[in-house]
Amino acid sequence: MSTDEIITALRRHYSAPEWVFFDELRLGVGYQTDSEKRVDGWAIHCYQRPVHPKQPNGNTIVALEVKISRSDWLREFKPSAHQRWMGQEEGESKRAAGLRASNLFYFVVPRGLVAVEEVPDDSGLIYVKPDGSLMFAKQAPFREIGTISRSFVASLARRVLLSANGVNGRNIMTYAGNASAPAPDIEADPPAMLFDTSA
Repeated sequence: MSTDEIITALRRHYSAPEWVFFDELRLGVGYQTDSEKRVDGWAIHCYQRPVHPKQPNGNTIVALEVKISRSDWLREFKPSAHQRWMGQEEGESKRAAGLRASNLFYFVVPRGLVAVEEVPDDSGLIYVKPDGSLMFAKQAPFREIGTISRSFVASLARRVLLSANGVNGRNIMTYAGNASAPAPDIEADPPAMLFDTSA
């Protein structure tokens, strides 16, 4: 099962009008601490009713990290060479950044790739079955989060604008007009052609 197939399954589950879903979402603009980190999926619930038993109100935010192989899964928990050099035992993973930007954090994997017992206490686990349906193998604990940064709001606003033009995290380079060119980080510095300035 590919990452694209899993993202398609997530998009189908976290669908409008109840949810707004983004794939490959940057957690900020510019080059601050979390800005260059991305989550594979990020969804916000648009209704006021809770979706989690421990949740006091609505508008739940969910971050999703896709893993399609055992090596990818194990790499999530290993520090980089730089972090080892700095004496850090655990790396600053995408999970750590995703936890700061969500009430619920899930790893999403093909069914059977990861055992429930392997998942950290602060995270949940979703299995994607061969037919594309989701199975919530471990419920993520609900966490209140602090104030979301303006940088993250700017990243969301940029993605809304790009999405309005038919762009998502997987096809930004194609939209920019040259799929074979080395991909610039359009979310960090989008070219003017993406925006209609004629109005």
